[in-house]
Amino acid sequence: ILLDEIEKAHPDVMNMFLQILDDGRLTDSQGRTVSFKDTLIIMTSNAGTGDAEANVGFGAAAEGTTHSVLGNLTNYFKPEFLNRFDDIIEFNSLSKDNLMHIVDLMIDDVNQMLAGQGLHIHVTEPVEEQLVQKGYNPTMGARPLRRVIQEEIEDRIADFYLDHADVKNLVAKIEDGKITLAADNEANASTTSTTDSSEK
Repeated sequence: ILLDEIEKAHPDVMNMFLQILDDGRLTDSQGRTVSFKDTLIIMTSNAGTGDAEANVGFGAAAEGTTHSVLGNLTNYFKPEFLNRFDDIIEFNSLSKDNLMHIVDLMIDDVNQMLAGQGLHIHVTEPVEEQLVQKGYNPTMGARPLRRVIQEEIEDRIADFYLDHADVKNLVAKIEDGKITLAADNEANASTTSTTDSSEK
């Protein structure tokens, strides 16, 4: 059972899970009992992360100097609730390398989608860095990256293709501080050469 952002749950839900986590079963108001034997319960929470927001993001402070989120949980949850968990894990904030890797994965998804139309886009590293800067939010994490890639890459591909339907390989690069798309001449030449060879 996965409960996301448990800090937003109604207090009655918290009290219900006190019984579940303690006894491994839940009895309702009519006396019916439900067993939670062999059930793994995972709860996620952003509680306390706002207190450490200054240390979230690129170049976060080294281990031992960041403000511990775990130490703030008692401000949001009762001690008897926290004590019923077998373990509480604090996840590190995303590093720039993590975010660059996420961008790579999302661009791979874009190229898989484009493959059906015989298209491909190469995104240069400076573009990836700008996508990370635009798409990372200390509060929301990497979630806005999907929207930024759609606006800065996918929408631009659609606009470019309307005027250059014969171009199959694109490259995204930075010009005057902005993301621009152009024909990837080297890749297009390679594609043409391969096609010519196969036709012969």
